[in-house]
Amino acid sequence: MTKPLTKTQQAVLDYLKSRIAENGVSPTSREISHALGLAHVNSGWQYMQALNAKGYIELARGIKIVGANTGPDPKAMEDALRFFVWLFEEEGRPTLVERCEKALKVGP
Repeated sequence: MTKPLTKTQQAVLDYLKSRIAENGVSPTSREISHALGLAHVNSGWQYMQALNAKGYIELARGIKIVGANTGPDPKAMEDALRFFVWLFEEEGRPTLVERCEKALKVGP
């Protein structure tokens, strides 16, 4: 991300980040154009193409912010799994726990 952004490109990038953080999905080019008061519906798409060319986003079936960790927190997932395993042990179901641990390769 070495290429500088115009003010409008930065506004589009900021809008994309906030919408993805809020909803977990990217907005449409129409929503981008409307939210930023751009003159034409297609303007949102043109700005996304510029951000893609400069390496700030990746366009595919959705939009991915480059360098942003959008997946689940691995530590939180591990903690949730450990709680799940503890819960089943407390209910006296060690066989299910053993199968889960083996399938997911959870170690002590």
